[in-house]
Amino acid sequence: MDARGSTDVYAQRVFSDSSLPVELSAFTARVENGRVILKWRTESEPFGFHIHRIDEKGRSVRITRRAIVPSNPSQKEFTYIDTPPHGGIGRYRVEVIDLDGSRKLYPPITVELKAGLKPARTELLQNFPNPFNPDTWIPFTLSEPGEVVIRIFSSDGKLIRTLNLGKLGPGDYTSKDKAAYWDGRDEIGQPAASGIYFYSLQAPGFSAVRKMVLSK
Repeated sequence: MDARGSTDVYAQRVFSDSSLPVELSAFTARVENGRVILKWRTESEPFGFHIHRIDEKGRSVRITRRAIVPSNPSQKEFTYIDTPPHGGIGRYRVEVIDLDGSRKLYPPITVELKAGLKPARTELLQNFPNPFNPDTWIPFTLSEPGEVVIRIFSSDGKLIRTLNLGKLGPGDYTSKDKAAYWDGRDEIGQPAASGIYFYSLQAPGFSAVRKMVLSK
């Protein structure tokens, strides 16, 4: 990681079956204006590259629709700009496609997103745990600042609880210390009964509803 704490750099050398070296001499990532800028350098002449982002389940997901190919045989440095769906920790990998068609996925690099990245969109996420007893957390992301209200409804549409979260800035409200918290009680403090409930998020220019289950 560099002095700014935002970039991992590594160099690694591998060989294809044809014994021609495929060398990725540098791979860096930094956050700038809400985007992740990936740069890498190769000392050989591969056919092309793909970029992978590691998702929250640890899966390596290719995010380039088409291979990134050199514009000329002498090109050694390449750039790809990504806008992740939310903040937190970003992990990226380069997939090198060799001239003989073989492919190599390089180890991931990590970049801290929270400091310089706002979510690409406002989103209401699934509560956790679910089913729950007696309390649960309701995560969400905000792309713009504004007043945020979460409402809890019974399965027949009756309003059970209103959570006024106040004015919040853009960000990732997905961890227990930031997500909305419902203690499983109604407006007068009585425990809610077991059953299906719905929760809504009202934010600037956004409204969404999800289902959750209280199981005692």
